Amino acid sequence: MTIYIGSKHWGEHKGMVIYCGRPSILQNPYVIGVDGTRDEVCNKFEVDFYNQITEDGPFRQEVIRLYRLAQETDVTLLCYCVPARCHCLTIKRFLDKYLEEK
Repeated sequence: MTIYIGSKHWGEHKGMVIYCGRPSILQNPYVIGVDGTRDEVCNKFEVDFYNQITEDGPFRQEVIRLYRLAQETDVTLLCYCVPARCHCLTIKRFLDKYLEEK
């Protein structure tokens, strides 16, 4: 199946829609302007993502749930950032890698 990244503001969304913005377990806690530029906060999220994915907890459990969903149906990760760079890209890349290995 395929993982898409969609905008909360526009567009049609394919398959199961999972909201990843604030407030959600998969949100990027870093704020543009406060914690850095868009690229800096996305990079910070990526570091945190790979740290959190190795620890058992709600974040890891949600990523595992998404992986299982994506094995069965298309999934759209929804946030407000798209089409600008978004933390959802980190989540998508991780899931895509493991779905390809399946």
